[in-house]
Amino acid sequence: MVKLCFHVSSISHFLCCVFVSSFFVKTLVSQPFPRPDQIEILLAFKNEFPILKCDFRKWSDSKQKTKSWTSKDVKSFDGVVFDNDTGVVTKLDLLGACLSGTLRANSSLFRFHHLRYLDLSYNYFDSFSFLPELSKLTNLEVLDLSYMGLAGEISSSFSSLNRLTHLTLSGNELIGSFSPLFNLSRLSFLSLFDNHFSGNIHCSLLTMPFLSSLDLSHNHLTDSLEIMNCSSSSKLQLLDLSNNRLSSRILKPISKLTNLKELHLTSQNTTDPINFVSLGFKSFRVIGSFWK
Repeated sequence: MVKLCFHVSSISHFLCCVFVSSFFVKTLVSQPFPRPDQIEILLAFKNEFPILKCDFRKWSDSKQKTKSWTSKDVKSFDGVVFDNDTGVVTKLDLLGACLSGTLRANSSLFRFHHLRYLDLSYNYFDSFSFLPELSKLTNLEVLDLSYMGLAGEISSSFSSLNRLTHLTLSGNELIGSFSPLFNLSRLSFLSLFDNHFSGNIHCSLLTMPFLSSLDLSHNHLTDSLEIMNCSSSSKLQLLDLSNNRLSSRILKPISKLTNLKELHLTSQNTTDPINFVSLGFKSFRVIGSFWK
C-alpha cells in the first residue's frame, strides 16, 4: 500500500552516518602502535598546509585537526586511525579540517596505500590537479569529497576505485556524465546532491549491482530517463530525486525498480496528477510528493 508522507527526510544521510559510526570499531578499542614511516608521512602532509583557514559559515564545527599532530604523542593525531595489527593509517577523517591552498599531485596523502576511509569534505583547495592521484588509493572503501568546490565532469580516476562502497560528491559544481562511476560495482551508497547535473539518468546508474541508496536531489535532471529497458534487478531501496525538473512521466520507468522502498520527489516542475497506487509497489513511501 502506498503511504504519502509530507515531511522532508534525510535517510540517505542517516544511512551513511550509521556506516561511518561503526567503521573501524575494532581499531578504536585499544591504543595502536603506528609504524614510524606512517608518522613521517602524516607530518609531511601536515607541513603541506602551514596556514589553516577555517570557514565557520560553511561548516560550524571546523577544526584545525592537523595543527595538533606531533610525533611525541600518538593521541595527537586527530582524525587518524591506525590499524591495530600493522600500524598503518587506515582512516583519515579531515572533514572541516581548515585545509586550504594547493593539494598537489605529489602530496604525501597518496602514500597512504592502506587507506580505507578518506573524508576531505568542507576543505577549500584552489585547484584539483590531485584528482588523478586518487587512483593510487586502491583500498579506499569510503570517500567523501563533498563541499570542496569541485567543478566540471566527474574525474575518470574514480573508475579505478573499485573497492568503494560509499561515495559522497555532494555540494560541488559537477556536470556531465555519470559514466566514471559505472565501474564501481561494490558501491552501496552514492550521494551526488546539490550539483549541476542535467539531462537524463542513465540506466547503468540505477542498476549498479549493490547500490541501495542514491541521492540525486538538487540538480537539473529532466524526465527523459533512459531506464525503460532496464532490468528489474536493481537493488535500489532509496532514491532521492527531489528539486529537479521532472514530471509525472518519471513514475512509469521508476515502477520497474521493484526493490524501491522510498522515493523523494519534493518540488518538481510539473502540475501533472500522479496516481501512485497504479505503480504496483507492495511497500513504498513517497516523501514530500508535492509539485510546482
